[in-house]
Amino acid sequence: MRAWLTERAFWIRAGVYGLILALLAVPLCAVTIPPLGDYLNHLARMHVLARYPDSEALRANYSVAWTFAPYLGMDLFVPFLARFMSIYTAGRVFLLICLSLFVLGAAAINAALFRRLSLVPAAVALFAYNLLFTLGFANYLLAIGLWLLAFAGWIALSGQGAVWRIVGGLALAMLVFICHFFALFGFALCAGAYDLGLWYHGPERTLGGFVRRMAVPAAAAGLPCLLALMITRGQAGGLTRYGAVENKLLALVSFLPSPFPGPWFFLVLLALLAGLIWGFFTRRLVLAGAMRLPLLALGMVCLAMPEWLSGVWGIDRRLPVVFVFLFCASCQWRRLPNCVAGGAAAALVLCLTGEMVSIAAAWQPMDRQYQEFRTAMTAIDPGARVLAFREDDGPARRGPLTVYLHLPMLAVIERDAFLPYLFKNSMMPVHAAPARGVIDTPQGYPISLASLAEGADPIKGQAMLGTLDDVAMRNYWGDWPHHFDMAIGLNFGTSSPVPGFLEPRRYGEFFTIYRVHPRLPVAAEGG
Repeated sequence: MRAWLTERAFWIRAGVYGLILALLAVPLCAVTIPPLGDYLNHLARMHVLARYPDSEALRANYSVAWTFAPYLGMDLFVPFLARFMSIYTAGRVFLLICLSLFVLGAAAINAALFRRLSLVPAAVALFAYNLLFTLGFANYLLAIGLWLLAFAGWIALSGQGAVWRIVGGLALAMLVFICHFFALFGFALCAGAYDLGLWYHGPERTLGGFVRRMAVPAAAAGLPCLLALMITRGQAGGLTRYGAVENKLLALVSFLPSPFPGPWFFLVLLALLAGLIWGFFTRRLVLAGAMRLPLLALGMVCLAMPEWLSGVWGIDRRLPVVFVFLFCASCQWRRLPNCVAGGAAAALVLCLTGEMVSIAAAWQPMDRQYQEFRTAMTAIDPGARVLAFREDDGPARRGPLTVYLHLPMLAVIERDAFLPYLFKNSMMPVHAAPARGVIDTPQGYPISLASLAEGADPIKGQAMLGTLDDVAMRNYWGDWPHHFDMAIGLNFGTSSPVPGFLEPRRYGEFFTIYRVHPRLPVAAEGG
């Protein structure tokens, strides 16, 4: 390490990494609320945790009960940050840390494998704003970065004695454990496959050697995995199933940037692919031998993962991203002229700049819509019980529907309101207050106009309240006129009639905010 610090090349490469991390911050600095799928729902939970002691409305709507669980990365970190900055700034700082850990984790693995700081894993930055990031899987995003760092630590410990490896590996595994159980199992898979490769290529390729070698990752990762299996629960009533073939193909390319920067990025991908083929063909690009088994094992699991697992969607999208990160971390160029290496680094920075600018430009129209919606939150009474419904299509949308489904969560952040589908599974510290239990669901989304009308029926509505569907969403809208104070309609198309229990209070480009009148319906209005 001391030799590294005296090398001029080391500091040049460190400067390039610093520039790359600064570029990754550009889209986050361009908006107040990044339009990232589930992110706003998670951020609303962070607001509850941060403001709960000081808000009577939050205490009436939610309860907070911390538990030892493998799903607490964001919950432990962001509320602490919110003591010193706004919840929106704290959320963006958290996302920047996740992006930075993608790059730094890959660089750490590469350095542990090849004993030098290389710019090869910096290519991970091109895929940092991947589909998984855009879906806003907040805890898992942090867990990916820690998974990479923990695996780098595991590789660095590979030359130590068994006791040191078990103690160090257990500490690393628990670090991943606290963030996300799925990443923990991924780390255990990589650690086990790495040690299997060391045994296979080592001098002690006997049954006894196998047992001694594999006992170390089993002991280090076994306890956290056992704890995770005991604590982790799927969604009650949730289904497990494979999706269509085209969905699996989309899952396998989930490492690509989203939104896709443009046709020029295809040329970048083709250039990368051509460089890989040329490098392997000429043997200038080498793949660390010890990483072949971890990559093979992870690749096989990528192919085997279902789309739905115990009511949780998108399981098959979670590993291809890590596979690409690990692949980049496992490669190293040799005998590459300085001019070529410098040109490649400059091209990487140039491409990343274009990508970040294009993502920021795509986000800004959505951010303006978010700010319009945020301003309209003053029409919602503090602490109100809020129902959200939607229409699925229309010209007011600036991005995919997924970036709007959790937009009503701004009512939680701005008005301390109760929304039923705030994420509240058993591993999270935030739950519905007992008085709100009848209209609570551990996961969900805004209901359709058809469900809104059906739930308003006094007979059908009462019968459906509390029933569970096959994706583990509990019916919270049955007999809604008697359980909610306000409603938010996301009307992306032509305005449609809504039940007469709703009185419009505020209109926007793509939404209407209503007051609920439970007894005497007012005249029906357009949504």
